[in-house]
Amino acid sequence: MKHDYVPVTKTLATFVANLKFKDLPDTHVQRLKSFLLDYIAVAAYAWNKRLHPGFAAHDAVICVALAEAGVQAAEQAIEGEFGLLQAYTPAEMTPEKLQSLVDGLSRVWTSAGTAIKPYPACRMTHSAIALADSLRKRAGNRSVEKIELLLAPHCVPIVGQNIENKVHPTNVVEGQFSIYFQAAVAWIHGSGLGWTMYNHLLDHDLNELTKRITVDGDLKYKGLETKVTVSFSDGTNLTEELLEAPGEPPHSLSWEILQEKFESLSVPVYGLDRSRQISNIVKLIDTPGDIEGLMKLLR
Repeated sequence: MKHDYVPVTKTLATFVANLKFKDLPDTHVQRLKSFLLDYIAVAAYAWNKRLHPGFAAHDAVICVALAEAGVQAAEQAIEGEFGLLQAYTPAEMTPEKLQSLVDGLSRVWTSAGTAIKPYPACRMTHSAIALADSLRKRAGNRSVEKIELLLAPHCVPIVGQNIENKVHPTNVVEGQFSIYFQAAVAWIHGSGLGWTMYNHLLDHDLNELTKRITVDGDLKYKGLETKVTVSFSDGTNLTEELLEAPGEPPHSLSWEILQEKFESLSVPVYGLDRSRQISNIVKLIDTPGDIEGLMKLLR
């Protein structure tokens, strides 16, 4: 994934949030646009993407206040020579390349080819989570002696280094980037805990298991391929391999799994009935639907 995706997410989120204020009196749209790029740096290259929606709404209010106060800024922050569109469109803007930006509008949904994480952790750990959960169901009552993980070499420094905060993470972010923790919690509790998996960061049994996990790189793996081998104290072992991580195209998640994940996050906020109404509209988003109704439900 490109490193520049964070600023783009932040900028577009701010722009969308500004739409909320479109009916305010005396709001100058051109001035609002000029402030968009001033707020990119707040989240550039940061890992705390969960803060972006809040920053976006906050920044939208600030933009409105500055614009109404007459503060001056760049006039063409979006379409200007050094603006957003120039920064994130092809260097050679031929008519053919520009046309490709709008080809398939309302017919081709690029988001359908976007990976969706089934687990709240680094995607480099997802195959190990799925494999550990699968193997535990085959293990019966056998006692684990060790678990060996093989990853693509470029994944090891990010999630599999043999250092203390990878083997024994103590906070959510460390846990998200620890394949030791992710494999161990999936082995003990399964893969369906969602965010509650991080309640087990300091569990004694889990941290004892992570000591018996080894991680190595395999040069034949180039992407998110993963192999897990579990050796048991009785001398037997089980091995499984995934060549494509769950949720990565072309192995997209089913609608049922997506809805389950959405409701795990939305029901505490909106309740089950309202969450179902939201998901029903989203399910038909590629057909003429009730976007206004969706916006009302999301408030």
